[in-house]
Amino acid sequence: MKKFWLKAAIIIGVWSALATILAISQYLRVLSRGQHLPFGEILFDALLDYWIWAALTPAVLWFAARFPITRGRVLRSITVHSGL
Repeated sequence: MKKFWLKAAIIIGVWSALATILAISQYLRVLSRGQHLPFGEILFDALLDYWIWAALTPAVLWFAARFPITRGRVLRSITVHSGL
């Protein structure tokens, strides 16, 4: 069970870090235009978007492991990956 929580923490941490980087970038872009939007709002929106990807990450990793792109199965694997 500890392994599960460690993986979950890593996934959430990575996606949260990416959301924070995006939020900082967007905040600086808004400031450069002379506008003002609270950083908290920008961060909240980014976290919501990125936490959806965090929730989907285990499924994406499972599909990538289940259908690896290897010789002999390239067409099937690409078809499955494209469909997802």
